[in-house]
Parts: sequence; structure tokens; C-alpha cells
Amino acid sequence: MKICIFGRSGKMGSAIEALLTHPIVGSDEADVIVDVSHPDALRLCNTPYIVGSTGHGHENFAAMEKQAKLSPVLYAPNFSLGVALVNELIKMISGRIEPCTSEITEIHHTEKLDTPSGTALMLAKLLNQPDIHSVREKDAVGEHRIVFHFGDEEIEIRHKARSRKAFAQGAIKAIDWISNQKPGLYSMEDVLCSALK
Repeated sequence: MKICIFGRSGKMGSAIEALLTHPIVGSDEADVIVDVSHPDALRLCNTPYIVGSTGHGHENFAAMEKQAKLSPVLYAPNFSLGVALVNELIKMISGRIEPCTSEITEIHHTEKLDTPSGTALMLAKLLNQPDIHSVREKDAVGEHRIVFHFGDEEIEIRHKARSRKAFAQGAIKAIDWISNQKPGLYSMEDVLCSALK
């Protein structure tokens, strides 16, 4: 299988390339394209396509949905399988505790361009738009804390990535997974379900 990485020279692209055992080629030759570049550079095509960048607007999401009718598209604001598991936990908790309020704290490195992070926005969508607190620290890789408040109790879910390798490992699993999928718009939760089988 041949892979094309848009954003190959960036931090995430470099981390993926370091673990990749498949040959890296141009987009015209690729069996799977991984895009970790920039939302403005989105170049969807009929090749299985993984979108790992964040900060996309409505037009890009509409383009992903349109392309997904023709070929598999995986939107992954976070490649971590741990974060995909957190998504599942949130769905389980938020549907069973009433009344309940929640808040998210996200911590990333100071060079991160989007605030809040794409992961925080993804989590917030599951939680009906709670408060999001964004923190930027020099050496932070990525951390998300979700706190549920109900009555006299609290539940906190915390995910912390110790290095970008965690995301790169998830991206490798996504690459292997999407190459065998039918047209559709997928997420890392789909990859997680496959990994747990």
C-alpha cells in the first residue's frame, strides 16, 4: 500500500512518517491520503482520504460529506484511540445522568493555531456545548479533561498524550483500516470499534 502525506514536514506529519512502514508517494500514486496540513489546503479526491487537520469551516465539512458518497473519508480531529474511547464514555455518561452540567479543559502547546482545539469542539458537540477552557503551555502535547457535575457528585474523565507518537500510532491504524472501507464518512470511533474486535 502506498501513502501520501499532505503536511509531511509538520510535527504530526513527521511523527506519522517515522512510524510508517508503507512507501510514501505523491497523491497521484497513493492508495491512501493523510492530510495533516491546513484546512485551506484540503484537496479531497476519490482516493481514501484521512483528514487530520482541525479548524475546518462549514464548506469543508460539506465537501467531506459530498466526497464520502464516492469514496471513504475519515475525519479525525484527534488520531488517539484513547480519545475515541473517551467519546464513547461521554455518550454513555451524558445519556444516563440528569440533571447534569459539564465543562471541558483543553491544554496544548503554545504553537497550536486553533482555540479551542478541534478535539475540544468534538467533545463539546457530544455534551451540548459546555464551557471550554483553553490553556496553552510550552511543552504540552495534548490533554483534555471533562467534568460532569450532578447533585453533590462529580465525574472527571481525563486523557493526556505523553508524546505525538500516541497520535501517530492511531493514524497508522486509521490508514490500514480505511483502505478496506466502502464510501462513507468515518471517525476514529469506527477505527476503535474495529481495533477492539
